[in-house]
Amino acid sequence: MTMTQEERISRLEGAFETFSVVAATMVTKEELQSAIDGLRAGTTASIDGLQSETTSSIDGLRAEQRTSVETLRAENQATAETLRAEMRSMELRIIRWMVGTVFAASGLILAVMKLLP
Repeated sequence: MTMTQEERISRLEGAFETFSVVAATMVTKEELQSAIDGLRAGTTASIDGLQSETTSSIDGLRAEQRTSVETLRAENQATAETLRAEMRSMELRIIRWMVGTVFAASGLILAVMKLLP
């Protein structure tokens, strides 16, 4: 199957037309560089925004953590003071009970001694 010269010219014309379309729609080096620069700028802006948001979030979390720690310290201090006060109150009750027991025992011993001949 050999091609005639007209078929060859027709195929060559088709290839040339295809090449012309491809060449016309092809991106130039400048357009490509411009697109790359735009992507870099957008990416850099996005990264900077994310870094700023992350830093802001971390600072907010640190502030919340400090507040929580200070609140817990205050609550622990108040609880410790309450427990100390309750312990003092209990110690006083025990001392009063022991003194009352000693007086009652002394009175009982004196009564028994008076009853003995």
